[in-house]
Amino acid sequence: MSEKVQKIHDKERENPCGKLVTTVNFLLEKFVGGQIFFTELDKVVKGDFEILSYLIDATLKKWGEEKPLLVASGEVGIFLENFKFPVDILVPGGLRFEPKKIDLAPFKKQIEEKKVVFVDDSYFSGRTVEVVKEAVESLGGIFLGAYVVYDGAKEKNPEVFSLYRYYDYHDEEGNPLDDRT
Repeated sequence: MSEKVQKIHDKERENPCGKLVTTVNFLLEKFVGGQIFFTELDKVVKGDFEILSYLIDATLKKWGEEKPLLVASGEVGIFLENFKFPVDILVPGGLRFEPKKIDLAPFKKQIEEKKVVFVDDSYFSGRTVEVVKEAVESLGGIFLGAYVVYDGAKEKNPEVFSLYRYYDYHDEEGNPLDDRT
């Protein structure tokens, strides 16, 4: 076994959802990045009970004592619900494609003065998180942050936590960081 492959296997053992590292690296090699990468990542994530389970576990570990409402969007939210994860509010998907606002008024009593966390498959531009945050705060909710499977944004957003952050594994030019492979 090569040293690089051994490092990958070691990383998988360190991370309860180690296959996520392998999966993301495979998709990055195959699709380089861009919309096709995010589309393929979405396909993998939404149907993978283990990855979604790790996302919810990490979210609840981070904010569980706060007893937040969990908001999810689109197909990932539907899969979370289908797998019986504790999603309190499901919002439409595709919020990143155009400047949108979402109407959470039907959930006003549920959200008002409550702590809210958004869970999603990926984070890049920040548009989806901002749309959800604005909607929650406009109803008097307290937006604690977001937890995502994959964070590909160059700038680290202190309100966004992830299972896999691209720039924890790659430098600014996209080269893998050898010690974190």
